[in-house]
Amino acid sequence: MMMNQRVMKTNQVYFNQIRKFSIGQDFDHEKDYYKILGVGPKASEPEIKRAYYKLAQEYHPDKTGGQTQEKFKEISGAYGVIGDA
Repeated sequence: MMMNQRVMKTNQVYFNQIRKFSIGQDFDHEKDYYKILGVGPKASEPEIKRAYYKLAQEYHPDKTGGQTQEKFKEISGAYGVIGDA
């Protein structure tokens, strides 16, 4: 039973990665997506989500007059890659 659950989780992660690539979210091996969001590699999904929402509110272009648009894109891209992995 445990092995079957592990295979299902692996398949789900693989499917999510394929979906992300197919909708145009690029994966850059040089970037540390966890560092961008300010969390560790062993962070749970709720921790990642909380960090993303905090940073997204802080750097949202509508809130800052468009001055932080690139940083916001970087944060959104990082969450898009590791947000539901």
